[in-house]
Amino acid sequence: YRVPGHCYLAMHYQQDYFPHPEPLIDWLEIEGPIHDAWPPSSHRRILIDSPHQGSDETAYAHDVLAGFMARAFRRPLAPGEVEPMVELFEQVRPEKPSFEEAIKVPLTAVLCSPHFLYLVEDEPMAEGSTESSRRLDPYELATRLSYFLWSSMPDESLFARARDGTLDTDAVLREQVDRMLADEKSAALVKNFAGQWLGLRKVGANPPDRELYPRYDDHLELSMRRESEAFFEYILRNDRSALEFLSSDYVVINERLARFYDIQGARGDHFRPVPV
Repeated sequence: YRVPGHCYLAMHYQQDYFPHPEPLIDWLEIEGPIHDAWPPSSHRRILIDSPHQGSDETAYAHDVLAGFMARAFRRPLAPGEVEPMVELFEQVRPEKPSFEEAIKVPLTAVLCSPHFLYLVEDEPMAEGSTESSRRLDPYELATRLSYFLWSSMPDESLFARARDGTLDTDAVLREQVDRMLADEKSAALVKNFAGQWLGLRKVGANPPDRELYPRYDDHLELSMRRESEAFFEYILRNDRSALEFLSSDYVVINERLARFYDIQGARGDHFRPVPV
């Protein structure tokens, strides 16, 4: 809970079934300001600098919404696409005490749009075409690539390659894939792709009886799921052959699994390849 100038944090801790270090926090106090600059960068990315700022609220709302919608929809805006949101701002502005409170309404509407919630690819086929498919435009390709590798929207570098039309060239596409895989956000590929492909999200749905299988605990279950993720990640990061999914001479385990499998050579909870 908060009082002016201070922030107090109450913590509830749940005991797990396996031993591990546990932090016990009795008191935490944070004194502000905690931002290097004010307004913070998250505020400035939405309420951007504009020649209309402070002079013409409607024109400034147009500038804010145009920039926000282009990022939210992950593509250039169509003619007239901003105007309905500006009209919504004008409609609610008399009821709100400030520009910031009024602009929240159309910003919320943008985040409720199917163009934000879904990956919309609605460009029609050319009239009279007999083809059953079409080539993705650069922004659609950037979006598919980003949500596959990062489970998130494209960053500015990817948008820049879409804008200049070079993303669908082999050299630039490979360059971007290598860059994105090297980014820490690619951990989402490991978790989500392996989770769907190998059904790892279902691990633990039906745990065995603890009296019949006393060696099975939460730590072992978590380690088993993480083993498959770590194995997939090891092959991905090291550009190993996909055939190793079928016949490898190593496992990627931690100490808990090494004890369970009766394998020597693994100490600590981090995962590493161990020859078998």
